[in-house]
Amino acid sequence: MLAELRRKASPQALGGRVAQTDARALGFVDRFALVLCPYSLVTYMTSEDDVVRMLDSSRRATTEGGRILLDAFVPQRGVESDSFRIDYRRPYRGAMLTRARRVIALGPRHNRIERRYELAASDGRVLERIETGADIRLFEPEDLCRALADAGLAIEAAWWDYRSAERPAQPRFFTVSARRRAAA
Repeated sequence: MLAELRRKASPQALGGRVAQTDARALGFVDRFALVLCPYSLVTYMTSEDDVVRMLDSSRRATTEGGRILLDAFVPQRGVESDSFRIDYRRPYRGAMLTRARRVIALGPRHNRIERRYELAASDGRVLERIETGADIRLFEPEDLCRALADAGLAIEAAWWDYRSAERPAQPRFFTVSARRRAAA
């Protein structure tokens, strides 16, 4: 993905460095006004120690008064399944791309998400199949806010489903912006 980012950024003359690093141990010398933790990154921090380390590392990577923006899936009841369920199908490079997922409950707040990507020809023949899996930890929005506060961050704003400050009946995503507190 980093090579793809470099390839796409080059013709646009977008500068900047690209690095692969562990979110629990960011080793940047520079400090940033904003640290983004998108795509429910925090849910892949499956232990309490992982979450504490990621938030502490992110806080240290921000300037004084800098922000951390993170989002997470809102836990959904009844998503577990023994079989794969199709998320979407769409045309892709002259074929049809299908993504399906299976969610297996590992414990009260832990799931395993398995995804299957299939690229099929117009005659239905599968040209390529990729399967992935990851364990995730479910966070209630209140848990995320408490973890951010415990990491020395002040909550500034929150959104539901990437657009509303008001919680909808069945939100899918929770996004929160927190600011690094000034040193005492």
